[in-house]
Amino acid sequence: MKVVTTVILISISILSISQKISLKDIWIDYKYYNGHLPSIQWRDNDAKMLQSGTKKDKSNCILIYESESGNLIDTLFGSSNHPIVQFSDYIQSPDNQYLLLKTNSQPLYRRSSKASYLLFNLTTQKLDTINATHPQFNPRFSPNSKLIAYTSENNLFTYDIATKIKTQITTDGKWNKIINGRSDWVYEEEFEFTRAFDWSPNSQYIAYLKFDEKGVKTYNMQVWNDSLYPTTHSFKYPKAGEKNSHVSVHCYHLTSQTNQIIYNNVSEDYYLPRISFTNQSTTISITKMNREQNILDLLHIRISDNKIITAYHETSSTYIELPEIHYLKDNQLTISSEKSGFNHLYLLDYKTNILKPITSGNWEIDDILGYDTTKQLVYYNSTEISSLERQIYSSTLDGKNKTKLTNLPGINDGELSTKGNYIIRHHSSITSSPSVSLLKTTGTSIRTMMSNTRVQSAINQLDITPPEFFTIKSEDGQLLNAYMIKPPSMKKKKKLPVLVYVYGGPGAQTVQNSWGYFNYLWHQLLAQKGYIVVSMDGRGTGGKGAAFRKQTYENLGQKETADLISLAKYLGEQPYIDKDRIGLWGWSFGGYLTSLGLTKGAPYFKVGIAIAPVTTWRFYDTIYTERYLKTPQNNSSGYDNNSPLNFAHLMTGDFLLVHGSADDNVHYQNSMAFEAALINNNIQFRSFTYPDKNHGIYGGITRYHLYKMMTDFLEEKL
Repeated sequence: MKVVTTVILISISILSISQKISLKDIWIDYKYYNGHLPSIQWRDNDAKMLQSGTKKDKSNCILIYESESGNLIDTLFGSSNHPIVQFSDYIQSPDNQYLLLKTNSQPLYRRSSKASYLLFNLTTQKLDTINATHPQFNPRFSPNSKLIAYTSENNLFTYDIATKIKTQITTDGKWNKIINGRSDWVYEEEFEFTRAFDWSPNSQYIAYLKFDEKGVKTYNMQVWNDSLYPTTHSFKYPKAGEKNSHVSVHCYHLTSQTNQIIYNNVSEDYYLPRISFTNQSTTISITKMNREQNILDLLHIRISDNKIITAYHETSSTYIELPEIHYLKDNQLTISSEKSGFNHLYLLDYKTNILKPITSGNWEIDDILGYDTTKQLVYYNSTEISSLERQIYSSTLDGKNKTKLTNLPGINDGELSTKGNYIIRHHSSITSSPSVSLLKTTGTSIRTMMSNTRVQSAINQLDITPPEFFTIKSEDGQLLNAYMIKPPSMKKKKKLPVLVYVYGGPGAQTVQNSWGYFNYLWHQLLAQKGYIVVSMDGRGTGGKGAAFRKQTYENLGQKETADLISLAKYLGEQPYIDKDRIGLWGWSFGGYLTSLGLTKGAPYFKVGIAIAPVTTWRFYDTIYTERYLKTPQNNSSGYDNNSPLNFAHLMTGDFLLVHGSADDNVHYQNSMAFEAALINNNIQFRSFTYPDKNHGIYGGITRYHLYKMMTDFLEEKL
């Protein structure tokens, strides 16, 4: 009896630490998600930090902590001595006297949102409204903290905090016509910025971009809502080879209240992806690229006479990644470049044109955390250890002294505090969920700011196996990184089905020693059901330098598909894998490669799930597509030789096609065209449309619905 009891107790103990994952755990209860670190801002020479939060009654607040000890000093809002305000974000003025609170936020596109802003005076403890008729975009305090500049209804405005006077800087702004001080759709998406204006250091000028969209063709997107008649959202979207916005540079003089045209070359087709002032209030800095993005110029334009000086010039036989530029004191700036074959940082004296490397080697900088100009240090993370890893380093600006600051295996990233005293370090690994720590700039840990203990404890009780990293060879012998998740219990002599997860776009990585969030947990759920899950970074992906990434130039999809076929062949040779049951799934670029895998790679893949795929690059935007393929006029074969539309007749496997009808990025048109091609070739498939969902397909229980559909499809077909 005692033996039986012991066995039962052991069985119960094993069950308690070997739990199964459910879709409800992942997508409804978010059981394995520990959130994110709220917005942090610094004050009092980094001695204190502000952090947004939510009180038990769901009201918003801002918590003020002592930086090193983490002791709570004060709570703003949500308490009896402050007004109660619902806000989603905040901005602190340069003199630490004011807070701008973002309320009633409404998203526009991926990175843009309009909102109403409230101004809180930290000295008087009074809350005031901004004198604006319509919602605002991208408010920014002047360096002297006396004014706020913002855009509204496609025009640029200033607001005087003391007098409460609103001044309209531009008057020609109009939807789908002219945008002042804010980027258009394609600049926002591909150059990753929305605020297209900057204050001069002396607060006397505002430099801004004007986008003339009138010549750009309109994309019309049906919005179903719950109304009797659907509406149409129309916006300017330049597809590959079509006309872009014409962009010009202007400067507003606050003293004279006049606008000055700084740069406006109507005879040239160019991009202006960055605008700022140098460290001098008299000179505007613009980054200029030609349409094919293989020529880059950093231009300094003097306000007094519009004199243009080329501070930096670079060309490439392929394309140039947009550089990170930071102005230092005197005539110095730092600029990133791949001219050595790897992304590194350089110090430029733009008066003498002397360029010196700060970092070098057969590895690349991934992210710049910040600068300590007093100590002449730059902080960054890089792939120096491995393309699978990121560690944080500091380097003197002369490049003579470099210090490794982190050692935890995995991905280490973060940001430097305002005065350069601390690093907020974000860390995760493929088996460790994200956590955030406060470090000294020597790398010494001070305290944990966001723990992963609760989530990690829940994950550790799951019946899962850690991913195994491995490499395969491409058809030309290059090593490709991959990982494999095996079922917790592998039965001998039983061949298992495989699901391959792919993204594969230029510079991207799915194979890193980093936490995979929701997809990782879904993959583990599938492994518990008996699937092997694999992901691979083929040729053209990131972390290995320019030559590895740029080899897909002018021919997106060809080598990536060949690498997926090489992977399928490798997997089929393994004794525990059923080569006739290999599936493929991906989203966006991954959906594109999945569609190619099920057509050009048809003999090797039995099942495919493509979510929001590009099916022809002719439908996608100018900046992204032409960067990698040139224009259709100059490279038509690069567009058509790897378009799934042209190979629909080859599909033999089971295919699920999913798209959101309100996808402003990869338009629903892509899936409609692919469906037509499949139907015309009498190919059976399944498709599903998410009404009024954008490229992310989320909101409410949408993701749960999507992943349940995908799981059911795999269980039926794979």
